[in-house]
Amino acid sequence: MQEFHASLSPVEQKLCTRLELMKVVGKMRKAVPILLTPDVIDSMNVLVQSRSAVGIPDANPYFFARVYGKSLGHIETYNSV
Repeated sequence: MQEFHASLSPVEQKLCTRLELMKVVGKMRKAVPILLTPDVIDSMNVLVQSRSAVGIPDANPYFFARVYGKSLGHIETYNSV
């Protein structure tokens, strides 16, 4: 994590003190950093708390999980357009 912060500009480093850093898996399994604002984090928490109410199995590890049946898959946006 320290090498990531060292690669940032002073403005980016300041933003990291005010925003939450999250890394997701991107192309070729490389970590992609995402900075989240407090309102986005609150919204993400609402989605997580609502999972069982819309029928997403607890075993589904995906944040944007499929709702249909007992599938443990995720929503594929490129297929839903």
